[in-house]
Amino acid sequence: MKSYTLHIEHSSVAEKVIWLLNHFQNEGVTIKENDSAVSDIKNSIKQAVNEINMVKSGKLEARPVDDLLNAL
Repeated sequence: MKSYTLHIEHSSVAEKVIWLLNHFQNEGVTIKENDSAVSDIKNSIKQAVNEINMVKSGKLEARPVDDLLNAL
């Protein structure tokens, strides 16, 4: 099995590609929309919550806000 990720800028082109690929479903082609941005956001939030819990439990030392802002 081979797997490909397509990044298509225009939605009209994406619809045409999906339409074409749908014709190959009987041959075993499956189409799965993958919105990695949502997944990345969820992972970032989970990591932030985990770090906050670690700071609260004393397993991780918090940095002053000024240090964080100066790093930007």
